[in-house]
Amino acid sequence: MSANKISKVSSNLKKLTKLKELYLNSNALTKIPDVFNSLPNLEKVNFSHNQITNLPQSLGKLTKLTELYLNNNQITGTIPEGLNNAKNLKYFYTNENVNIKGRTLTNPDLIFCLYILGNTVTDEICLDPGSLWIDVSENIQPC
Repeated sequence: MSANKISKVSSNLKKLTKLKELYLNSNALTKIPDVFNSLPNLEKVNFSHNQITNLPQSLGKLTKLTELYLNNNQITGTIPEGLNNAKNLKYFYTNENVNIKGRTLTNPDLIFCLYILGNTVTDEICLDPGSLWIDVSENIQPC
């Protein structure tokens, strides 16, 4: 459902209880609807390149979530602590948002967590100091 100018997600989406991956990137969403609480098998969700401003605590109910893409939105404030309940979360992308604050995520199994705004790169926005963080740029090979 990427790049379709979607501004609202139908509540009928909750009927897709076996859905594992959902790509809503490059649309016109301004918030993450509560319907996602009804999708217990989601593993990968891409909300990048929308106009989302806040993140609901309910994202933590997605316990099978392994990848969450929130980059290039308008998110302000603090990352919801409810995401600490997403124990399988391995990759969390929040780069190029307005002003995300706080060190919130403490999942020690988090592999990659990134917040970039302009030329500022930091991992402290979402990692506990004891968490594993891998700089994937070291692993990029030339074509």
